[in-house]
Amino acid sequence: MGSNSKAPHTNDSNWTSYLAESEPCQFPRLGTAMDGPKRPMSFRVDVDNVQLLQLLSLSDEAALPSLLHVAWGLLLRCYTGLDDVCFGYQEAGLGPAGDRFTVNDLVSVADALEKARGEYISGLHYQDSLPGTKEDSGSSRRQLFDTAVVIHRPSNTAASTNTIIPSQLLNVALPKEYNIRLLIKRFNGNPTIFFEWWSSFMSMEHAKNVVSTFNKILSIILVRPDTPIQELDLFSERNKQQVWAWNSTSLDRDERCIYEVIQDQVLKRSDSQAVCSWDGNFTYKELDDISSRFAGRLVELGVGPEVRVPLCFEKSKWTVVAMLSVMKAGGAFVPLDLSSPVSRLQALARSVDARLLICSRGQAGLLATVSDVVVPVDDELFNELSLSQSTHITSQAKSNNAAYLIFTSGSTGEPKGTVVEHVAYCSGAKAHAPALGIDENCRTLQFAAHTFDASLVEILTSLMQGACVCIPSEDARLNNIVGAINEMQVNYAVLTPSFIGFVEPAAVPTLQTLVLAGEAMSQAHVNIWSKINLVNGYGPTEASVSAVTNSHVTPETDCKDMGFPTGVHCWVVDPLDHNRLVPVGCIGELLLEGPTLARCYLNNPEKTSDSFIFDPTWSQDAAGATSGRRFYKTGDLVRYTSEQGSLSYVGRKDTQVKFHGQRIELGEIEHHLTSDPQTKHGMVLLPKTGHYKKRLVAVLSLSDTLSRNALPSGTGLKIVDGSVKDTRVAGIREGLSSRLPPYMVPSIWLCVDAVPMLPSGKMDRKCVVSWVEDMSFDLDQDEVSEEELTRPATEKEDQLRLIWSHVLNLPLNKVGLDRSFLSLTPRTTYRATPLSGPVNSIYA
Repeated sequence: MGSNSKAPHTNDSNWTSYLAESEPCQFPRLGTAMDGPKRPMSFRVDVDNVQLLQLLSLSDEAALPSLLHVAWGLLLRCYTGLDDVCFGYQEAGLGPAGDRFTVNDLVSVADALEKARGEYISGLHYQDSLPGTKEDSGSSRRQLFDTAVVIHRPSNTAASTNTIIPSQLLNVALPKEYNIRLLIKRFNGNPTIFFEWWSSFMSMEHAKNVVSTFNKILSIILVRPDTPIQELDLFSERNKQQVWAWNSTSLDRDERCIYEVIQDQVLKRSDSQAVCSWDGNFTYKELDDISSRFAGRLVELGVGPEVRVPLCFEKSKWTVVAMLSVMKAGGAFVPLDLSSPVSRLQALARSVDARLLICSRGQAGLLATVSDVVVPVDDELFNELSLSQSTHITSQAKSNNAAYLIFTSGSTGEPKGTVVEHVAYCSGAKAHAPALGIDENCRTLQFAAHTFDASLVEILTSLMQGACVCIPSEDARLNNIVGAINEMQVNYAVLTPSFIGFVEPAAVPTLQTLVLAGEAMSQAHVNIWSKINLVNGYGPTEASVSAVTNSHVTPETDCKDMGFPTGVHCWVVDPLDHNRLVPVGCIGELLLEGPTLARCYLNNPEKTSDSFIFDPTWSQDAAGATSGRRFYKTGDLVRYTSEQGSLSYVGRKDTQVKFHGQRIELGEIEHHLTSDPQTKHGMVLLPKTGHYKKRLVAVLSLSDTLSRNALPSGTGLKIVDGSVKDTRVAGIREGLSSRLPPYMVPSIWLCVDAVPMLPSGKMDRKCVVSWVEDMSFDLDQDEVSEEELTRPATEKEDQLRLIWSHVLNLPLNKVGLDRSFLSLTPRTTYRATPLSGPVNSIYA
């Protein structure tokens, strides 16, 4: 761990050099600000091992400062997630200084203390005035740190006996540039520690949490200094009481099958509309009858418990029928993407050991090679079934049988098939339906692709609650969703933040509730859509779609506020060791526990055991704890931010990268990038190959240049002309620079007409990464000026240049006759655009 170093000289130029590489270290805002005007708050820290602290402080002059620097550095690391932290420091009789503190997990606390002590002694006499902001150190206008440690020797040696002490009575005013200060007063040589903060920055409860963490760190340093840094457990007894209380609610386990819950709605509202689709409607009674008849046919074809049946449909009423029929027959449905290559569909069908496949009539020929038995579905089939099949069926399925299997992308490139049982989804829907606001009055838009788990909420949960599922055609879904919403009188929709940019609130007056899920939303989404009932939804496929919900997003809500657990218990653990919980307010990985968890990843026991774990150490640390407790590791980084246990989203573990020696969360940069009103969509990459290898690259579309239609996944990206880009990027870059340190501001900016979207409504990150990594020259800054290019000499050459510019998505000033086609080509951008037609027309 630790380097604790003062600036080596006193003049501002050397301070500039000292601070230039420091990452801004800002303590997170926690809890609800205290009522009333902004005022300084303070209370005394009751150190658990106060006698040891007193003895250590008397041992030599460097002992106490070194201990405080190590302790405060560890605290900041825990709350900020940074390995290299900095904070203000001042001692009596000396000017303010700054400390940088680098964490090394491989050494012990004692080693860190010894190093800090040596550097304190060698740097003490250089202490002098401190530049307070990054502007002073030659960087952007933002404060480098907002916390400080101050050691003071007051003239009045009488310490107050009250726990909470107004700051003004300490005669050491809390500077406005600090949000938090640790003030150490040496009364009669003995140290007394006060924790100070501004009332507008942190609630009293969270201040006590921070102090309990600091106290835990002090205890370890004083009592167990040989503890390796990587083994530090900073979860305090106070934290334990809070987190255990937040997770004390009982979780209802619904031991029914999904179709049984829907059957209850059939009995309640048989004549109510269940499906309103572009290709026809069903009442609840009609849907029940037709799905039961088809289920009987499927049983004859061999469908039963644990038999997996792929479904391949475009948007249609028959998709809903097929889902219910497979489950009633006892099987598990497996949605597949019709836009996938046949070879991929064949591989997925083989992986689920498919005996048959159900599809729309028009797709039967295409899918004939995917499964030995293909069952096409249309009105003709059901006219036949109405004569030959009974509506009575006795299903062999039990609640612990698989209900469906959803494929998601895997980090290795191979899809993961998540198997979810009836009991898991029924338990989840019982909790998430009220949290998401789904009831019998909803007319739910079925927008999500069938392969995206949000479609299960739109279809299954809606039917389980007696709502109506509204299904637009594929064309309307992609090109006229506003018209479809209005025509079908949709009042409830689940959409991704990326897609909602295509819709204006005024254009959809019937929409009453909007759930944003699948991606982190921005503050702009909150500002625009909180005028209706806006819900922030979060949940992985592995936890039956929904796990954490913010049911009432208001204009004042922080866009990162995920809300509260839904049908699960939430635990926040050390991202590197799930056997350690992190203190309340600190960044950690989210673990989910409850009856909603999936069974496994199909045919992948290694990945299953990595993601679904049993009995982490802390789970047995409670009275009456039982073994066999199961948890899902989400890979998402969160923190507790309210006194009631709500969670705030930080980012993904796997979007953390190391850049110039610093850990960077790409999601954080993207959050600020997309918060700019000039940005429609944006992502930040650190390419592993290509011209931009190991450089931060921003790929964005501008709000006023984006087509109103989404760019399909896999489509080549089109670079915006420089004259449009240059007038906008400078402002966006400046805004980013004002909120982030220089090394987090992308050096490459690629503006495109539109960012490709997945069928799920998310940005197609894989497509964009491939596009960027395939580049062989600089699209952002001209490496070859127009003057250096060989210009066309004839009209045909000029036409060819125009064609190359269009097909390769390049500005004209990048295309010269002395540059080969392949040298200009990022291969992913032109596959869909044949050259033969336009070229032949020139030479015809």
